[in-house]
Amino acid sequence: MKINPTEHTSNATAVFTNSAQITRALNKGSIEINGDTVELSEKAMQALAKAQKEADEKKERLMTQAVADQNAAVARQQAEAYEDYYTSQGKLMEIARRIAKGDIVPFSDEQKLMEFSNDLYQMAKQAALLNREKERKKHDALFDEEDEQNNSSDADSPSIPSVDYEVKLEIPMDVPTEGGTDTDG
Repeated sequence: MKINPTEHTSNATAVFTNSAQITRALNKGSIEINGDTVELSEKAMQALAKAQKEADEKKERLMTQAVADQNAAVARQQAEAYEDYYTSQGKLMEIARRIAKGDIVPFSDEQKLMEFSNDLYQMAKQAALLNREKERKKHDALFDEEDEQNNSSDADSPSIPSVDYEVKLEIPMDVPTEGGTDTDG
């Protein structure tokens, strides 16, 4: 907490940077200025209580906004994950179709299909036997190394920022004439 005397009045501006300082001043009914304990008037106590309430409301609004921002970021991450999943599923079905048609697919794609569903792979291979007399087309890999890296990387999750606020309050009191002073409050 910082105390700045207001010139030509018996008031001082107390700057509270967190709610703990305000709570401490309210509980004690006084603050320390240059080592001297100064009792707060009823008017100052009411002003502090009001400032505490306003600060708490501001903190609540900031926290609510931070949580909403985090939820939106999580929803975006989930949407991206679903998009990747369904894109991958489409590629796997295309690999199965190509194999069933009797076409030649890269071993890495066959391996992906086996990992996904050995039954689907076996059905595609059996269908390929029926089409072995047809012209076979050679295909490039549907899954490449870039897809592997994208699936294995973890996105950083958003974090809730710390909430800081400052409350300035005119407090009627006798203040020593020295400049602004930092105190423990």
